[in-house]
Amino acid sequence: ANVYGGGFPPKFIPSFAWGGAEGLVEHQLEKAIATARQVMKRRDKEVTPSLEKLFRAVFEMTREEREKVLGG
Repeated sequence: ANVYGGGFPPKFIPSFAWGGAEGLVEHQLEKAIATARQVMKRRDKEVTPSLEKLFRAVFEMTREEREKVLGG
């Protein structure tokens, strides 16, 4: 999740959500993986196929939570 902005965000923010007090949207999986690649590269690390598989699994496992909170 990426929480930003002023005010008070919701008490529960599901995995792969993006936003804050003004509202939340789903963070697209492919963009989240691309961001992870950039961040990890700065630390001389890489997103391995196993880690990418884990991202995808967590995204699917938390889909229902996002749908409940985000209305998707």
